[in-house]
Amino acid sequence: MSMKAFRWAKAQEGLTSAEKFVLVMLGDYYNDDWHRSWPSYGSLARDTSLSLSTVQRAVRSLRARGLIDVEAWMLNEGAVSMPNRYLLTGYRRDIRPATYQPVLVSSYSGTEPYEGLIQVPGSNLYIESDALDSV
Repeated sequence: MSMKAFRWAKAQEGLTSAEKFVLVMLGDYYNDDWHRSWPSYGSLARDTSLSLSTVQRAVRSLRARGLIDVEAWMLNEGAVSMPNRYLLTGYRRDIRPATYQPVLVSSYSGTEPYEGLIQVPGSNLYIESDALDSV
């Protein structure tokens, strides 16, 4: 959770109530180290009490307004889709989405990760260290 991202989202004006609530929740989920948040559409729908389609429309609208950007992530060489990662581009304009998408993520259960891999916070998943331009 990032209080700064949360407060930035809360201060945005001119949004519909659905857009604002989704943006505030993305700010609530924001990870300051990775400059991203990654709740699923289902989590956003539960957290906001909005329908899944309303959350999806709000995300599309926030993206069109330039307030967020979306990264696609895939597990196991693209076999399994993962929740999108959201960049709050209105909050951190210096952060850019990954150049190559979807970002490929793999699980690793060894004691020492391979050189060049970084762990996704809160998981046993890893990505190549150069997969994200801004990490």
